[in-house]
Amino acid sequence: NETLSFSVTATDDTGLTGTSNVDIQVTTSGCDSAINLNQTVSGVWESECVSTHRTGGYYAKYFTFNLPNSGEVTIDLISGTDPYLYLLSGHGQNGSVIVYDDDSGEGLYARIVRTLPAGAYTIEATTYSAGVTGNFNLSVTTTAVDDIPDAFSFTDQTDVALNTTLT
Repeated sequence: NETLSFSVTATDDTGLTGTSNVDIQVTTSGCDSAINLNQTVSGVWESECVSTHRTGGYYAKYFTFNLPNSGEVTIDLISGTDPYLYLLSGHGQNGSVIVYDDDSGEGLYARIVRTLPAGAYTIEATTYSAGVTGNFNLSVTTTAVDDIPDAFSFTDQTDVALNTTLT
């Protein structure tokens, strides 16, 4: 847990100024963390972190990422146990489920491939079976629209007549 302190000063149209101090309590847990695009992280399922979307004793970890531009995202969850994935909208455990997967990866591994608009997303990494602890690797890869090489940029325009060959 952490307290963030801010001082906010505002001036209205008449020139009156006021200042207010604001303290915000931020609660974090070992169940939530961030993951960067094109990164792989290792994690451990433990009984302290429970699944929001699979009830009945399933353990989970949550990873939030921001997609700055629309693009295809691939999420892979690999483990010695049978993993299960949820992709949620927004930051945090209570986002709406966009898609979930059990075995679309190699063998029993979970994989989600989805084209997404820019925005914030959360991954719930959990297991197929209840009460399972263990290690896992989670990766998020993307080719967002802005990741297209400059060779494919169409910012330079040239007028071309029909039936003309360009060299």
